[in-house]
Amino acid sequence: MTDDVKELKADLTALRADVKSLLTDAGELLKAKADQGVDSGKKLAQKAGNDAVEAKTYAEDKIRSNPLAAVGIAFGVGIVLASLRRK
Repeated sequence: MTDDVKELKADLTALRADVKSLLTDAGELLKAKADQGVDSGKKLAQKAGNDAVEAKTYAEDKIRSNPLAAVGIAFGVGIVLASLRRK
């Protein structure tokens, strides 16, 4: 009977070590995936910022090349928004 108890204790010790190793590996994997997600998010945010700057530059160039059309468009949009607000 004592041999069975000793064997059971040894098995439990090995099981604890395996579970600890498994949890450590899982934690490392989750950290690596989180880091990848953060890096992807940073890249997307940087790209969105660059796209916004390009769109702003494009709009400014078009307004400078056609100022009367830009004023007319702004006036028309203002009228539409004012009419929608009244309703």
